[in-house]
Amino acid sequence: KKVWRMIWPSMMAVAIAAVLVVTVVSQTEAPKPHSSTYSSLETASKPSQIDKNTKVFIYNTHSRESFETKEIAGYNRTKNVQTVAKDLGRYLKQQSIPNTIDDTDYVKLLLKKDMEFKDIYKLSRKSVKKAVKDYPNVQLMLDIHRDAGVGEREITTTKVNGKSVAKVQFFVSNSHLDYSENLKMAVELDHMLNEMYPGISRGIIQEKKDGYRNSLSYNQDL
Repeated sequence: KKVWRMIWPSMMAVAIAAVLVVTVVSQTEAPKPHSSTYSSLETASKPSQIDKNTKVFIYNTHSRESFETKEIAGYNRTKNVQTVAKDLGRYLKQQSIPNTIDDTDYVKLLLKKDMEFKDIYKLSRKSVKKAVKDYPNVQLMLDIHRDAGVGEREITTTKVNGKSVAKVQFFVSNSHLDYSENLKMAVELDHMLNEMYPGISRGIIQEKKDGYRNSLSYNQDL
């Protein structure tokens, strides 16, 4: 809890209504080795040095989600959620919390491979599986997204000490057997945030079991 009391004030300052997809890493089963690396266009540009002490791994499956309401479908090649990930990573380092940022542009990779948008999680999954293997001490994996209601400022922001800040929201998929562990952490973080700053968290979205989404875990089974 002490760690998260340091992390979240910064997250609120840099993320504009970002939806955090929380993945709790299971330490009970060792993942199978995978050949992917972190971000050349083939997957991701491998960090110059792997920090085995990494506690938090941050990535953006929908890498070009932006906060510009005039952008088509809210996507931007440069001003997007990857900036949020980098800002959060810098703040964590200032607080002596080891973290690694995967800066892969998965949208660019998707277009290069001529894949359907719904399959984009297949691309980020490769990096997440490798991260679980490379960072044995990782405790939390964050896939940071922009809230779909980016134009609804009264819903996606609030006031803290007189300043306008982002609200956050957690998304938990129940399409895998261990989803209750992810839900438990999301509930704890939601309560902690609202205890510190009432109304800062919009709560938790639990995936419904219908449609094609039912087959997706959004990497949360890892």
